[in-house]
Amino acid sequence: MKTFYALAALFIFGVLLSACNTQTQHRAAEYAPGGDSHHGITTLSNSAAVKRFFARGARIDAEETFRQVGLMITADKAPALRYRVQGVDGSWTNWAKAELTWSEAPLHNARILLDSEATALELRGARSSNALMIELFAEALGSVGPLARDLPLAEASLDPQFGPSWVVTRSAWGARNPGKVCGSSHRPNKVTIHHTAGSNGEANPAAVMRSIQAYHIDNNGWCDVGYHFVVSADGTVFQGRDERRTGAHTGGQNTNNAGIALMGNFEIAGVPEAQLNSAAKITGWVGRTFSISLSRSSVKGHGERKSTACPGRNLLVKLPTLVARANGPATGDYGPFPSVEHFVDRQYWDFFGRKYDQDGFDYWLGQIKAGTAPEALLDAFAKSAEAKREHIRGSNTDRELELIYIIYRAMLGYDPDAASLRYWQGQITALDTAPLTSFILQSSDYRNRVR
Repeated sequence: MKTFYALAALFIFGVLLSACNTQTQHRAAEYAPGGDSHHGITTLSNSAAVKRFFARGARIDAEETFRQVGLMITADKAPALRYRVQGVDGSWTNWAKAELTWSEAPLHNARILLDSEATALELRGARSSNALMIELFAEALGSVGPLARDLPLAEASLDPQFGPSWVVTRSAWGARNPGKVCGSSHRPNKVTIHHTAGSNGEANPAAVMRSIQAYHIDNNGWCDVGYHFVVSADGTVFQGRDERRTGAHTGGQNTNNAGIALMGNFEIAGVPEAQLNSAAKITGWVGRTFSISLSRSSVKGHGERKSTACPGRNLLVKLPTLVARANGPATGDYGPFPSVEHFVDRQYWDFFGRKYDQDGFDYWLGQIKAGTAPEALLDAFAKSAEAKREHIRGSNTDRELELIYIIYRAMLGYDPDAASLRYWQGQITALDTAPLTSFILQSSDYRNRVR
């Protein structure tokens, strides 16, 4: 039989974007294929896109006036970036130097604070950059106090003592200490999922965290990083703001709202399995800690609470899976099975009616021990031709319906009733079976069957 391999995650190089937020009120034009523009943000995700942008004049005509420009640049060294803007009377200012606020090669932040409203922007000096993000702000929000780079490093003694031990603390990733308590005391009763809309598969996620914090302070004018937790592509979870205090991630809805961001741009790339698992893990911890009943009503994407493309369409369709996994056991558990070996062995008998082949067994054993969720195996088995031959008689053109029958028959030994069938047809989006398989793994019917 064929060995079932998980799909490789798609990594597309992009620019590090500061925050998935709705602070800005403009919509800038999209300047290059692969670019992502929303709410006044223009993202040029590779060197070719940057070169095309500058070859076309490096000009942005805003739909509404702006008073500030934020920039995030990916380049081997900080560029000598210059700008000019067009005022509401149509006249252009002289060329001036943009203020470089943060530089930790290859990540650099800059800003432009204007004395009056502008309608257009032109840039010079960043043509050789590998990526560029430009954000237009309706108001001058940039910090008038010390820049993030001038703040002291956060000390371990000031790290929140409340979070889980497996989260990278602020002092460990090199956070700056704002020198004041940020946000108001609150108790989360919901979770909002974001993407940073930046690079996918970033090589140095700790440096990304430092750049995000600096941008949030220096350009957004926030007290600290806006998110409570940030998850990198390799599944590392970073502590942002203390989750017991309000963040700055969902405009007008931050109170009692825990903000969890995934590094990457999920409008253009898929979500790595390790990242999705860790996002579910920290979401589950938040739910258990604050007694939140985790569902698609309490866990939403940013765009489901505000008008924004965040967290990206490819992450949005994964939220049912994220919630299902978040509701699972707190540690590595495989339903009623004492070990992963027992779990894998049983699935071969249930889905294929036979003993495992050694190559397939070794592959899935390694995948799950490395962090792949058990639901990934169940999804692959359910979608296999062998499982279809074992459990489906005749042909069915409705693939979702077919998968529900295969999973019920393989895992529970009986067919779904009409109400269950209707319910799960509404839950399985984009043929993602994880919500169903995760539910069955924890069900009393399944536990009773396999004991």
